[in-house]
Amino acid sequence: MKDIHSHILYGIDDGCKTFDESVSILNKLYKEGITDLVATPHYIIGSNYNYDNKYKNKLIKELSKKSKINIYIGNEVFIDNDIYKCIKSNKISTINNSRYLLVELPLENCCNNTQDILLKLIDEGIVPVIAHVERYEYLSIESLKEFINIGCLLQANITSLNLKYGRSPKKRLKQLLKNNMIFILGTDTHISVLNLDLCLKKLSKLVNSDYYNNLINNNFDKLINNEDINIGGVYEEV
Repeated sequence: MKDIHSHILYGIDDGCKTFDESVSILNKLYKEGITDLVATPHYIIGSNYNYDNKYKNKLIKELSKKSKINIYIGNEVFIDNDIYKCIKSNKISTINNSRYLLVELPLENCCNNTQDILLKLIDEGIVPVIAHVERYEYLSIESLKEFINIGCLLQANITSLNLKYGRSPKKRLKQLLKNNMIFILGTDTHISVLNLDLCLKKLSKLVNSDYYNNLINNNFDKLINNEDINIGGVYEEV
């Protein structure tokens, strides 16, 4: 599996705290079958989660010497009006410096200007990849379809299939997968690694082989290589 969402860079967010912890987690992920991953530390404007790209690249270089996993730069950016300014000033990284950006929404309730911010990013040539959409229970399936229709991609955490976040996110993810609304999966690894083999087995029972391969491998390659993607209308009607 190739992992689009992880918090393995040490000491800069709520993920790994030390170099040794990062190396340990990377080794565990490799044993679980992860070959490539994007390091996506939280970036929250106005908080302590604000390390710039120069520092992130330094950590990636250090960890790459100790891991067999290919590590790419990125961020999980909390939605904010000033995201594009931070990209231009080299504070926030898109996925491997592509046009694709992992964006996090509030977990409890919606921002009134969410769609306006997403549209602003799209107007600037940035494609928002909405992180772990199965966890935003306040957003209806129709709302998520609208995100797709305006040009966003939806990411989900494969570990939701193993009840990491409870029964409701698992049920919601299964519904989204059934309707082909998820573009890519990630682990969202912080400081522990769940049984990915079990998660993958559950996934294989929910989707066909082509969709399965796109979710865990092929679409990852498209994102990091900045390839064009046909986004709109990919889902089935509920």
